[in-house]
Amino acid sequence: MEISVCVATSGNLKLVTDLVDSLQKLEFQADWELILVWNSPSPPHEVDVKFLVGRVDFPVEILHEPIMGKSSALNLAMSQAQGELWVFTDDDVEVSKTWLQELSRAAAEYPDVNVFGGRVISSERVPNWIRNSSNLHAALICEHDLGAYNHVYSFGEYPYGTNLAIRAKIVKTGGYKWPLEFGPGTDLPVGDEAMFLAQFSPFNSQDRLYVESAVVRHDSQGRYFSIKEAIFRVFQIGYAAGVISQSQAAEDITRMHRRVSSVLLGVASIRELICICMRALGFYFGRRSANSQFQH
Repeated sequence: MEISVCVATSGNLKLVTDLVDSLQKLEFQADWELILVWNSPSPPHEVDVKFLVGRVDFPVEILHEPIMGKSSALNLAMSQAQGELWVFTDDDVEVSKTWLQELSRAAAEYPDVNVFGGRVISSERVPNWIRNSSNLHAALICEHDLGAYNHVYSFGEYPYGTNLAIRAKIVKTGGYKWPLEFGPGTDLPVGDEAMFLAQFSPFNSQDRLYVESAVVRHDSQGRYFSIKEAIFRVFQIGYAAGVISQSQAAEDITRMHRRVSSVLLGVASIRELICICMRALGFYFGRRSANSQFQH
């Protein structure tokens, strides 16, 4: 098996059906499988399982994880995945027809790379103060668009779990798991990708590649467009980053602070400035919390 696509879902049948229909349109000839984990107290109804499996001509395995949290579900998916490349996405995306083909090609062309991240685009109408701020696209629109060419991720930068591929051997060799205290379904619903990946791909690693041609579409449904929701969101992101930074080298943290400081030069609005400051505050509290736990 070349690829295992791993997806956690809370059980919204409409979303899952749309995702499965999108995957059915893929132009990819190699062997691959879909592992769909139902993350809910109750398992999926048998009729729903038959409905989903009957819509496609590729292997589908539907599992049940009653412990709530996306990380728990993905850990179960990894335990069953047979592919050499594990690809992760969400149940509310639409994938491009060449999505898996492009990730597979990148994995073949870059044998020294272990982690691949694709482009995540949004077509929703966005308030100008967010659209005009390159600093807030990722946090508030959930976009991941780093340009029109493949390149190694910059220092401290990680792919999104919405469009992520990892060589299975590196995870299996190290016995790495998704962090149960981070991600959707937990008290801190962000930071799970970076915390997971940082275990085997530190901030300064060159083994992460952005693949511009591997594209999925994902809309945030305007969840973070109000200033109140935006502030809460960026604080959480900063907090998670602060916790993660505790495991990194001191010189890497100094380098991160310098990069964050340069961001202030490109601020386009007062609301953007507030969000950047709240993210920095979250980072401070997250790092302080992690340091306190480490000392105890």
